[in-house]
Amino acid sequence: MILKQPNQLDTDYKAVTLAAELIEQGLISADDVIILPAGPQQRAYAKDISEVSNYTSEYRNRQMLAIHVNREGLYDMLPEGLFHQPPASSVMITEQAMIKDIAIRREEEKQARAFFAPLEAELYHTRTIIELYESRLDKKSTYHELVNIFLKEWQEFKCFDNGQMLILMHVLPVIHEQRNNLPFISNILSIMFKVNVDMQYQLCTNTAPPQEMKALETKLGTGVLGVNFIAGQVYEQEQELIINIGPLTAAQMLSFLPGTRSAEALDVLLSYFIPLSTTVNTSYLVGPDDQKMVLGFDAENACLGFTTYLGV
Repeated sequence: MILKQPNQLDTDYKAVTLAAELIEQGLISADDVIILPAGPQQRAYAKDISEVSNYTSEYRNRQMLAIHVNREGLYDMLPEGLFHQPPASSVMITEQAMIKDIAIRREEEKQARAFFAPLEAELYHTRTIIELYESRLDKKSTYHELVNIFLKEWQEFKCFDNGQMLILMHVLPVIHEQRNNLPFISNILSIMFKVNVDMQYQLCTNTAPPQEMKALETKLGTGVLGVNFIAGQVYEQEQELIINIGPLTAAQMLSFLPGTRSAEALDVLLSYFIPLSTTVNTSYLVGPDDQKMVLGFDAENACLGFTTYLGV
């Protein structure tokens, strides 16, 4: 693969950006591209990328992509006297000797650049990997690099998929301001799970049998005022949070089964938004088209207790 013109008239792409884009698109692997500096002589007026070519590696026995850039290499940064002998005086040298001296210096420069090529290639390889990582961070809706930064510290967020994590990352800074804000929480849950979610508080109804209620009555001599006994006939009912999710299809109902990612994600979100002392009752509403029971190994409407019930 040879890129004839990596740049247009009005563009000046960095070599590492071009290499990272080729790797991201799957056109080439990171080990099959090499970036080498050609010197800064043309950088003042030329683009960053000088030349793109293919060659066959003698050591790896496969096609490689070489990108030459108009930048300083290690040869250009080090003193010239490390690689070349001092030039002869122009007064005592003939034209042929001067041409020969220039040819020798060009060959010495070529050998010096070849000596530093592995080091420079490794440096640019590291820059390419960093550029690729930064590119994947920006494309957060496609890749998981940005989400993985949060998962290292918040292990409980592993139950969320990539799309849900992106929403949660925007919500985290304002959670402390929106606790118990039912309209806001309902909207967040609806967006995350892509289903309709309705939340409301209602007073708890006393459904305990008379025998259990009688056992809870305070007897004379055993009551401690303010602990398990109060003066008067006032009984203040507590509130419970009712969550209605749906209407759902049979497949969506199965995704909320205990132990699934959706069920765990719902519990995590409620633990952040709803006070710990609040009693939560969750109801899943099945759509009219999915209320019929269909028996079979692959049938979604045959999960007893969740998508179908026994009755008269």
